Amino acid sequence: TYSVTSLDVTQVKRVNTNDIVDPGVATASSNTLTVRTGTLTVTANSGATAPQVVSGQTSLTTLGTWDFTAGSGEGITLTNVVIDDSTAGIGRNFKELELWIDGVKRSQDTSTTLSPTATTTTVTFNISPSYVVAASQTATVELKGKILNSPLDVGATVTLAVDASGVTGTGQASLTALSTIPAADVNGQVVTINTAGT
Repeated sequence: TYSVTSLDVTQVKRVNTNDIVDPGVATASSNTLTVRTGTLTVTANSGATAPQVVSGQTSLTTLGTWDFTAGSGEGITLTNVVIDDSTAGIGRNFKELELWIDGVKRSQDTSTTLSPTATTTTVTFNISPSYVVAASQTATVELKGKILNSPLDVGATVTLAVDASGVTGTGQASLTALSTIPAADVNGQVVTINTAGT
């Protein structure tokens, strides 16, 4: 925060007499100016259902949902989000991945998002055009994708996460880059991979 602790008018020029005098006004303090930089909080969406998916599922399905909440100081312009599977490769089970924000696909397709390998532990989603989360507002971020015909973890569960320091963006007004957002991996919902529908 910043403030001017003392302001005093020591000289004025009188119009009628054209002389300079001390008006004798009391000193006054200014209002306090608070400078805030952009912040962003990433949490798992508490209302999202844990996904139940099926081998060979060709329809796009949600694999994880998160809330991105901007601080009160300013909005945040998002440009990249990194998703990881730290225990196994994302391509062991999933393909044709997309990142959706507030109900709309925002990511650009790349070879890595379309066909991650079995050893690919992180996938970077480029958000273009960039997306603004307004100050004090929350955006719903969804990872969507399709299931391989022969997923390696069929009959088991997988949890994908927003990678530690995996969110890139800037303050909308200050243009200050985000730093270490999030501070640690933020897991999404547990995904169960079934052999067939029930």
